[in-house]
Amino acid sequence: MMGKVLWQGLKRLVEYDKDIMRLHGELALLAKKYQDIKDRCACVQNKRETLDREYKDLEKAIAAGELDARSLRSAQQAKQVQLDSAQSQREVQALESELALLSERCKIAEDAVLVLYHKHDECSKQRMQCDKDFENSQTKVLEEGDVFKREYDRRVRDLEQFELDRQTLFARIPPEWAQKYERMRKSVEDPIVPVINNCCSSCYYGVLHHDLSQLKRHMIVSCRNCYRLLYLDEQEAIELQKACF
Repeated sequence: MMGKVLWQGLKRLVEYDKDIMRLHGELALLAKKYQDIKDRCACVQNKRETLDREYKDLEKAIAAGELDARSLRSAQQAKQVQLDSAQSQREVQALESELALLSERCKIAEDAVLVLYHKHDECSKQRMQCDKDFENSQTKVLEEGDVFKREYDRRVRDLEQFELDRQTLFARIPPEWAQKYERMRKSVEDPIVPVINNCCSSCYYGVLHHDLSQLKRHMIVSCRNCYRLLYLDEQEAIELQKACF
């Protein structure tokens, strides 16, 4: 591979490399998008599990609170019986004081149970909504999963084909130019560029007469400033000049 065929091959390598880079980016973006959907589903699942634990804890708290309230109510009733049968004023006063304290404690316990029931109802509503959200998110994961797999697999096939075509083309490039191309590719996005108006079209450094003579024979030279590979396509140069005006 020499002359015009060589720089055309190197230009095609640039196109392959850009396509390969683009596909890697698209694959990463697709994977991130799908992972975000799964993460949201996992977040709903975590919330669901948290609400389940909270719901069970509230049920236990209600049971314990009701037991405490019943115990206090029974103690209050027993104390009332004692008060009804009290004989002395001193005993009556003592029992009334104890009864008042028990009544207050009983009220506090029953109010606490009512608060727990309210929280229990709210938690139940949240659980129902969370179940719906989880079902919807699961459906979305399945639907998006099908789309993701088709899109991902298609890009993987394209990527594999580009890499295979690039490998085939690269093997035909003379080792000297292949090495120069690879070295430049690691530092710039456009390792080979055209000459326009006798200058490198990337850094605008002037091309020496000797180098220009080689370029006119369809050979490749290196820019003496930015070291990019240079080629000359007079028709392309004319079109690029027109595009600039």
